[in-house]
Amino acid sequence: RYLSDLHGGRVNPKLIHAAIGPANSHLNLVPLLLQLIVAPDVDGEIQKVEPPFPAYGRTLAALNHYLQLAKLDRGGSLHFSGKVVRVGDPFPETTRLAERLRLFGDLRSDFTITESVYSRELSEGVKHFQQRHGLLAAGLLDQKTANALNVPLRRRIEQLNLTLERWRWVLPSFSVP
Repeated sequence: RYLSDLHGGRVNPKLIHAAIGPANSHLNLVPLLLQLIVAPDVDGEIQKVEPPFPAYGRTLAALNHYLQLAKLDRGGSLHFSGKVVRVGDPFPETTRLAERLRLFGDLRSDFTITESVYSRELSEGVKHFQQRHGLLAAGLLDQKTANALNVPLRRRIEQLNLTLERWRWVLPSFSVP
C-alpha cells in the first residue's frame, strides 16, 4: 500500500474534480516487491517509485524542514494592529517578530532586540520573508505579511503534504521546466 500511495497518491484525483486527468499509472506491485526482497539498496529502489520531478524532491525537503521547525516553534501569533509598520516606528511585538523570523531563517540567529522599535534589521528580515512568500518585498510590516507570519506551522505542513499528493498524480511523462 505504501508503494502504491507513494507512486500514484492516496487519493484518486477524479474524486476531487472530474476534469483532473487520470491518476498516475498503477504500479505492478508483485514484481516490485520481489525485486525489493533481493535488492541491496531498498531505499534506492523505493525512491524510483516516487515522482521523478525535482520539485517533488524540493517539496519533500521543505516538508522535512517544516517538521523540524514545528518542534522548535513555541507557538503564538504575532499581534498586529493593521497599521503599516515602517523602520523607526514603535512596535511592541518586536520580540515575537524576531523570534518568528529567526525560526524561519529570515533573520540572523544572533540578532537581539534592544527596544520595541521596528529596526532596519527587522525590516531586512521581513523583506526576505516577503520575497520567499511571493509578497511585495518592501520590508514594511503590513497586514498581508502579518497574516503570512501567523500561518501556523501545522497548516504549512498540511499544505506541503497536499502538494506532495498532487505531485503523485502527475504522469511521469509530464514535462516540467
